Amino acid sequence: MKPMPRALYRRAICVTMGYCACISAVVVLVCGFGAPAPARVTDPKSPIRVCDQYPGEDAGEKIQLCIRDLPVSGGTADARGLSGLQRISKTLVLDKRGINLLLGPGTEFILADGAYVDITGYGAVIKGGGSTTIFRAGKNSGFRIGGQTSQTTLWVLEGFKISGSTTAPSGILMQNSTAGLLKDLWISGFASGLDIRENCWSIRSVDTYVVEDDIGYKFSGANANAWNIRGGWIINNRTGIQIDIRDGIMQGLSITDGTQMEGNRDSAILLSSGIIDGLEISDVYAETKAGQRFLTVAGNGESPVKIPLLAVRGGFIGSVSVIPFFFRLRNTDTLNALISNLLMVHGSSLMPVADVSGKVHLKIQNTISVSSSGAYTPPFEP
Repeated sequence: MKPMPRALYRRAICVTMGYCACISAVVVLVCGFGAPAPARVTDPKSPIRVCDQYPGEDAGEKIQLCIRDLPVSGGTADARGLSGLQRISKTLVLDKRGINLLLGPGTEFILADGAYVDITGYGAVIKGGGSTTIFRAGKNSGFRIGGQTSQTTLWVLEGFKISGSTTAPSGILMQNSTAGLLKDLWISGFASGLDIRENCWSIRSVDTYVVEDDIGYKFSGANANAWNIRGGWIINNRTGIQIDIRDGIMQGLSITDGTQMEGNRDSAILLSSGIIDGLEISDVYAETKAGQRFLTVAGNGESPVKIPLLAVRGGFIGSVSVIPFFFRLRNTDTLNALISNLLMVHGSSLMPVADVSGKVHLKIQNTISVSSSGAYTPPFEP
């Protein structure tokens, strides 16, 4: 009898044995039908999963399956193999404890309309590959940290851009979000870059660029305590930082370490309502063009604004033609403020440090106001 050809013999062995053990440099045999094979994991107990090995219609589905396959104790979902243009068509949820999601450089994630990245798990981390890791938000999409009924704590967002339009309400929405870190982010093009609602405390924003939003940091809820904005840019927004918490209380917000605030069309900082206790601004760099102010305190017409302590210490303000501090208080409003060790450079003529009316107790010390003509008066009182 004529011998069976080698390739057919190998195929017969595969069918007979029920599995494929045949590897050839010339012939590759695939056995089995049905659902795609699960990701290749050397050790199922390993805390690392590689997201591009999972099935899915788009990057969002692959990453979600990758996260679900992590151990209960959490681990690393490595999505750095998903590069180039990628899509997330459904909300992506990081709800397990201790998830570390890694994203690579040169990757652009398109968030479909209504699709969010939801961070609800304890200790969740999303770390990108720098400025070329980008999320582009559609209508009503972006990032959400925490929720109305649950608290999210010890989270980190680092090393990527979030870009949107005013049809997207916020780049990052926080509610019941605590002990978090925003680092090396770029947030631009939203109605509010960050919408910070109630119970968001012990949060640091380090070298984060909040640029070309309507409102950059929008504080709208009570208990936004122990915030520290360090470095980065707050540039070319309508309002850079707005605190409008109605009858709520906020304490311990500091803006430090050379934070750069320029070109904010209304005010770099606007305080509208609530009890704001302990706002410290130190060693910032600011420029205000015609019609722009650095710091405005003015009630919003609904709730009083009460500021037991506001301190501006050190730094530089370059002002073209408008007094940089504008305090307009009503009978229900109060302000105690200290401005010290500040260098101010104006346009063609000197101007006061602050334009004040209402119940304001203001002390200015060791502050120099200089005009472009060289005239100066140290210290310069309102």
